[in-house]
Amino acid sequence: MEKNLKRLKTLVVTEAELWFNVFDTAQKLGAKTMLINARISARSYPKYQRFSFFYALLFKRVDLILAQSKEDKKRLLNLGAKKVVDFLNIKRFSKPVIASFYPKNPDALNIVLASTHEGEEELGLKAFLEFKKTFKNARLIVVPRHPERFKSVQNLLQDALKATRFSWECFSSKGFVECDILLVDRLGELNNFYAIADIVILGGSFVKMGGHNPLEPAFFNACLITGEYLFNQVALFELVKPYKIVPKEDLLGALLDYKNLGVVRFLENGHDLNELLAFIKH
Repeated sequence: MEKNLKRLKTLVVTEAELWFNVFDTAQKLGAKTMLINARISARSYPKYQRFSFFYALLFKRVDLILAQSKEDKKRLLNLGAKKVVDFLNIKRFSKPVIASFYPKNPDALNIVLASTHEGEEELGLKAFLEFKKTFKNARLIVVPRHPERFKSVQNLLQDALKATRFSWECFSSKGFVECDILLVDRLGELNNFYAIADIVILGGSFVKMGGHNPLEPAFFNACLITGEYLFNQVALFELVKPYKIVPKEDLLGALLDYKNLGVVRFLENGHDLNELLAFIKH
């Protein structure tokens, strides 16, 4: 390892990649060491505390830490970190890539039910079918989080819609088509559909999964609705506004009130990309 690092001037490590030997070797070789986008969640913090002696030794070998939030900064300092800046999450500097551009029907109201887990498709579908009684132009785009669930979600839609007049299709067989409900059963498509979304219902938050990234919907200026279980994404939600947090039983009410939500946008706070580069250079 020392041979590979001998010409190193600055070591930059992201998030929670806390390799003692890497930091120790870099410091012995005279390199500056940085940990950026650092995060210690409330859930994992007790585990770090149990090994606080080890982390105190490790953090002596890290010259600067850029934390995702004030709470992360506090936990890192308590574990023995020397210099910590609450820089916020650097993911806000990364603009989502759109691989395919799908046409947006100006007369349609597109609702993207994004990154869903078991139980959330059924919840979202039920709310959508009621919502569509009022908003006839509504379209639901369902994007499950995990590909191994594509088939089960397809079966769910087939069973739930067989006695209705609503049209639905699978993206994998028909591609982008106009229908009442589209199941996106192909990886790498979520950003493409965020780009045409009017409303995003962010999954992983109506069941106890901790939520998912709200930054991508903010890039595309959609209205954002999320469930209550955001414990893994608190720092990211601090970067955007407005959005609606609702318990699952209130999802329909939030949809019906979508015109009063406003589109989610990035807050003008924290540091910028030039400051991050300056930290790394100096």
